[in-house]
Amino acid sequence: MPVDVSEWLKAFDGLDDLKVSLASRMAVEAGVIVRDDAKERAPEADPFVMGYNAEWKTGSTTPGALRDAIYLARSDSSTDTQVVYSVSWNSREAFWGVFVEFGFEMTDMVIGASGVGFWTVKGVKRPGGALQVKAQPFLAPALDSNIQRIATAAIARGREELPKLLAEIRR
Repeated sequence: MPVDVSEWLKAFDGLDDLKVSLASRMAVEAGVIVRDDAKERAPEADPFVMGYNAEWKTGSTTPGALRDAIYLARSDSSTDTQVVYSVSWNSREAFWGVFVEFGFEMTDMVIGASGVGFWTVKGVKRPGGALQVKAQPFLAPALDSNIQRIATAAIARGREELPKLLAEIRR
């Protein structure tokens, strides 16, 4: 979920290029809070136990792999006037994170299960209807529950970094 900081940027128009540096520092401060909280909230169960078939994908299925795959990074959609950071998970390391965050529906019949996953019969519907696997969101709650903390931390970082940037201008 994006956080609009356009008002903050307007306040720093006189800083020219340094305002992007200041905004980046503030955004990283905010992103670290979301990332760290998401890591704490991410379930650490083996994805097979949670009902995800990883047989056809690469990446780790060890407990804690999803937590370890969560990262904060500057987005490619950042521009000269807009700073964008993302908190997400590396889908190569934990592709099944999307199933945990949003839940899923299994409509096909399961024919077998083992320590390496389960198999489904494509096109053969489950008797009794689809199996609903409930979401266990970790990323959205990490943002939603920290909005005030994020704003406070970002502003505090801005207050700390602004004098440093102004000192660089004076040199």
